[in-house]
Amino acid sequence: MRIAIVGADGNGSLARSFVRGALANGVDACEVFADRLVAGWRPFFLARRLGVDGVVTAPPARALERRLSRLEPDLVIVVKGRFIDAACIERLRRRLGRPVINYYPDDPLWPGHDDRRLLGALKQYDEVVVWCERVADGLAGLGVKSRIVPFGYDPAMYAPHAHPVERRYDAVLVGQRYDVREAFVRSLVDLRLLVSGVGWDAAQTEEVRQVAATRTYSAPEICRLYAQSAFGLNILSPWNVPAHNMRTFEIPASGTAMVATRTPEHERLFGEDGAVLVDDPQEARSRILELLADEDQRREIGARGRDRIAPFTYARRMDEMLAPWR
Repeated sequence: MRIAIVGADGNGSLARSFVRGALANGVDACEVFADRLVAGWRPFFLARRLGVDGVVTAPPARALERRLSRLEPDLVIVVKGRFIDAACIERLRRRLGRPVINYYPDDPLWPGHDDRRLLGALKQYDEVVVWCERVADGLAGLGVKSRIVPFGYDPAMYAPHAHPVERRYDAVLVGQRYDVREAFVRSLVDLRLLVSGVGWDAAQTEEVRQVAATRTYSAPEICRLYAQSAFGLNILSPWNVPAHNMRTFEIPASGTAMVATRTPEHERLFGEDGAVLVDDPQEARSRILELLADEDQRREIGARGRDRIAPFTYARRMDEMLAPWR
């Protein structure tokens, strides 16, 4: 079986992890880079608002079709595909004579994420694969056929460091700024804290802006940041509740104790001893201060967390994703 995975370039991209996962299963897989089509580009977003995106995205879409046609895959997986429209998908299916499926790693129905043309495109795929039940249920209401394959982790990117790493932080949060995340960060700003991601330079308070990184980090660098920290913070964005996100697996995979939003999925994965599950900023602060004084317990939480998520590599997730198409 030969598959082509259409995704964004970059160390740590989900498409690259999918390729490594497929190869680990003995599947012939390659990545086809299409950053602007799959993740977006400012001129494309502007064109969509003006209703002329079909014109500006047509040349790169046609180039993608030609590239895939030359590869002759048995299956195409598009990761997100924000600007791959319904017409392009229909042409691909006719041209290749093979299934074209989508793995959508966000919530296409969340206000601000929803997009009529995107939803129309999702209906054209042979299958849409999503990461949680809530998103699958929402798409089903629109007549979009979907299946659930949760997130996982890539052992090539996230693993405990082989040698001890000097601790520099009490807690590290990697992820886009949301109000809920900033509330947790404000409760911890007197600690050695680092936050990194889109939007933190525009945080509401100066004290939060002062703990924000001035650069972005690649996946191996993020793993090292977790190794340098007592805790990895995983405060879910509103659209990830009540499920999980990528950090649910990546932080424990690094061997670092995770402080995370309490959700039913987190409780099923970690119980009460494989992660520090919290409901609000005050509880997070209290538990972190308590455990900063107990290095042995932190290490045990990190080790148990890693054991709980160890099976859920992207090799396993790709096996699940490909099973109906083999």
